Amino acid sequence: MYIYVVSPGDTLASISTRIGLPQSVIAAANGLREPYSLTPGQALLILNGARTYTVRPGDSIYSIAAQNGLSTNELWRLNPSLAGGNIIYPGQTLVVYLPPTDNVPLVSTGYAYPFINRSILRSTLPYLDFLAIFSYGFRADGSLVIADDAELISIANEYGVKPMLVLTSLGDDGRFSSEAVSSMLTSPEVQQNLINNIVETAQLKGYASVNSDLEYIPP
Repeated sequence: MYIYVVSPGDTLASISTRIGLPQSVIAAANGLREPYSLTPGQALLILNGARTYTVRPGDSIYSIAAQNGLSTNELWRLNPSLAGGNIIYPGQTLVVYLPPTDNVPLVSTGYAYPFINRSILRSTLPYLDFLAIFSYGFRADGSLVIADDAELISIANEYGVKPMLVLTSLGDDGRFSSEAVSSMLTSPEVQQNLINNIVETAQLKGYASVNSDLEYIPP
């Protein structure tokens, strides 16, 4: 797998001939549709050793994934052009296999506000382990400022991505509160109240983890 940078005069056919990879594989990996149009400087992902599948009438994302021993997330990851969606058409070429590589295991997390564009969210979720929803805040007494998170949690669960509760020092006015941070850091009672509220909320809503991101901490 490597990146090819389009030069003046390049066409998909000439690139295909030069590197010995079918046009359909290059197009599938880069979300290109006929008539293929390239721009000098454009970066193309080249998937050496890829195996493809041509969509037939009656196929679905789920049936294609099952036929090729993949999860739907794996199929989406192999085909960024699908953008985490289910719309396919007969004749479309999809990548269904890449040779294994010596990858280092990693855990990926993406932050999202409740107002994130849902198309962008769905196109990104197949590549994530955690979705960090920004954000819960808290008050000087340790009570929580609740985020509008229900839909994002639901969509994350659709893709098997674990929701992560992000805790900040945002107050009811949407501003970071030094007062709330100071109260929490200097009062064991407020600390315990905040912890209890976080645990209760995380369990109630099905959060898998908590990320603490405190801003405007006073001296």
